[in-house]
Amino acid sequence: MAAWSMIWFVSGLVPGLSAASPESAATATKAELAHALGAMRHDTPPAKVYAVWNDFCRTHFGAEKEPLVYELFGKETQIVPGSQWVHVSETSACIAWETTLPTTSWVEYGRTPACNSRTEPTERPFYIHVHYLKNLETDKVHYVRKVSVDERGKRVVSPLTTIVTRAAPAAVHVPGNLPGPPYVLDKPNTTYVLTKDITAKRTAIEVAAPGITLDLGGHTVTYHDETVPKEVFNDKWMSYVHKGAVGVKNFGHSGLTILNGTVREGQGYNVGNTESTGFIPIYMRDVSNIRIAGVTVDYWTPQNTGMRLRKPGGDVEVHHCVFLDRG
Repeated sequence: MAAWSMIWFVSGLVPGLSAASPESAATATKAELAHALGAMRHDTPPAKVYAVWNDFCRTHFGAEKEPLVYELFGKETQIVPGSQWVHVSETSACIAWETTLPTTSWVEYGRTPACNSRTEPTERPFYIHVHYLKNLETDKVHYVRKVSVDERGKRVVSPLTTIVTRAAPAAVHVPGNLPGPPYVLDKPNTTYVLTKDITAKRTAIEVAAPGITLDLGGHTVTYHDETVPKEVFNDKWMSYVHKGAVGVKNFGHSGLTILNGTVREGQGYNVGNTESTGFIPIYMRDVSNIRIAGVTVDYWTPQNTGMRLRKPGGDVEVHHCVFLDRG
């Protein structure tokens, strides 16, 4: 089974630099970058550190600055055949694709072919593009077109297509009446759909049954929003597994599918153990037949990673995902 994942490094802008328009990517001068880098400290907020990194990439990398890109991939910007993926939920959709060259991208959508709404443009050019359409009306037809703009300003616009939102039969809505966080998903072979953003001081969601589909509904799950006292970690392994803070935890329940949304680390500050366990956005062990698609994981603390599947078995498929490491 073909499975592929990708990593994006995403952030804002260096303070004092102008934002890029969707059609072009701004670059910083070497002097501006040197000044910004020189101002970094060990306690500089991750978002600010990442902003400098983002401008560094805009200034020094890309097809226009690396001749080998055009030499290897050609100068024609287009959507890679077979790369497009769409997931449609009750009130949201995830639209993803890959381009032959790095492009800034967004999705235009709406109830009519005019497509009067659009997602936020990516802040710099990427090859992989994952966008979430939110607050859609259920049981309606929605028009969609994908827009990619390369570093030369060339626009590639996909043909207009349609998607239809549908209520998921027998779905359990989260939070709904579930106590939490953590919200415990304990009904086998059930679809759970998030209806809003959720925030947890520690762990946000625990999977407690096999065959579950977790549709994030285009929403954001924020976990680890407060620091866990270091005294609770009294060994090098299991105390981190059981007393840490993770976004989605799954111990031993196979057949899990996670789709369509973001799992983001909050403001808590802890350091994972020597195997980077304790504060991971998605953590699983002793599982099989796992699928994760259209998911963004966003994390920043030391000794951390985006997803961990310890002792997996069977098929594991991870595709059209974004790993955003701010640490």
